[in-house]
Amino acid sequence: MRIHEKLNFTPFLADLGFCQDRDGRDLVVAILKATYRFTERGALSPAEPEAALPVFRADVHHGDPATTSVRYASDIVPAKPGTDVALNGHAYARGRKEVEAGIRIGAVEKTLTVFGPRRWAGGWPVVVAGPVAFDRVPLCYENAFGGSYQDGPRGSVVFLENPAGVGFDKAVQDLAPLPNLDWKRPRFKSVKDRPPPASLGFIPPGWKQRARFAGTFDAAWHKTRRPLLPLDLDERFYNAVPQDQVLRPKLTGGERLQLRNVHPTAEAIVIEIPKAEFVATFRVKDRSEAVPMVADTLLVEPDEHRIAISYRATCVLGNDFRYLRSVAFEAAEAEPATHREGARVTTSRLSHA
Repeated sequence: MRIHEKLNFTPFLADLGFCQDRDGRDLVVAILKATYRFTERGALSPAEPEAALPVFRADVHHGDPATTSVRYASDIVPAKPGTDVALNGHAYARGRKEVEAGIRIGAVEKTLTVFGPRRWAGGWPVVVAGPVAFDRVPLCYENAFGGSYQDGPRGSVVFLENPAGVGFDKAVQDLAPLPNLDWKRPRFKSVKDRPPPASLGFIPPGWKQRARFAGTFDAAWHKTRRPLLPLDLDERFYNAVPQDQVLRPKLTGGERLQLRNVHPTAEAIVIEIPKAEFVATFRVKDRSEAVPMVADTLLVEPDEHRIAISYRATCVLGNDFRYLRSVAFEAAEAEPATHREGARVTTSRLSHA
């Protein structure tokens, strides 16, 4: 066990996490979580402390992790190609039966068609009952296409891209609910359709959309590589959103974030992302390394009038966490942390098995 310090010279929350890279080297991951409040006109200000989102060391689900989607994705990853763009919240129809709702920033543009409650109506021909007028619908994978059904001796058949969803079946079940969320040009029109799930939130690492990037866990890996990660692991595995929600190149500030029909009172909101650069300075054994922080995640929560940007820097520790002495978080243009006072200092005991 070793004691290390966090020195935070910024107004935002900072924390550390630990993981390993593909080759089994120990890494320390420094995360700075910048949370802002926004107005209907798009004006931003730093969030008050009680409204600031923490650094998440593990995924936080909407309910039971075995059956629900992810509300907050873990910030502790060794790498992340591009910036994840995610939204937690609702689509607002204000009494309509369907509405287009979505998000746009840079090359990421995703618009969903959101329906009010609707169901299969059995008989011949099969028809859809609804949609009915609605006020708001949660923009989560539980309301997108997916789910599972029972198929006699075969047991449960699961839609691996979204086990938490609704509408996946081999035949029409009278009064069975249908997905509220579909693509801008709807793709779910019959019980035989198998569209990709349409949502704006995070996805767990075990779902097919992410698991396909995890690499090959075959007999050769078991014999020659285990317990290390596969050599063919694709770093896109660490993106906690579908690839159409990954901003490339990474977020740098100055981008325009556009929201449509996802706010309780404003149909459209435009926000300019703050330009901010941060550095994490790692003191490891007898060396010091300043690493520019990159924006890994942009999370938008319109119901809370909140956005949060997760900045990450990673340092290789080798194979001994005990060598870590301190990590300082500061604005990139600031003088070196070792020459200043006024940091929020946190002392932690480091324990790693």
